[in-house]
Amino acid sequence: MRLESTDRGFDPGWAPNLQNVILDTLQRTAAAHGEHERRTGAQDPDWTTWYAAHMTRSLEDAGYRLVRR
Repeated sequence: MRLESTDRGFDPGWAPNLQNVILDTLQRTAAAHGEHERRTGAQDPDWTTWYAAHMTRSLEDAGYRLVRR
């Protein structure tokens, strides 16, 4: 799979390193989930689903989509 920008089309010269995009999104998601757990006052046993939904929204909002080769 590759990550491509839906705003500009795929441009390998522009596209940020896939690992960096995923790392940044994961770090932001971890911070947001920490806030979510602080607000609810409980650990989230279904955190993987929460992470997946948050990361998907974040990437889509930033104009990315996964493309299967």
